[in-house]
Amino acid sequence: MLNFQIQSDSEVPASKQLFAQIQFAIASGQYPPAHRLPS
Repeated sequence: MLNFQIQSDSEVPASKQLFAQIQFAIASGQYPPAHRLPS
């Protein structure tokens, strides 16, 4: 399981930070097809 890092002092909303990190994890193969995403 990956640990995602959210920067609370960032101007980027937490939801967008999380989305970008999950998107990167999928694109880089860290989450293979049919793998369940964190909830």
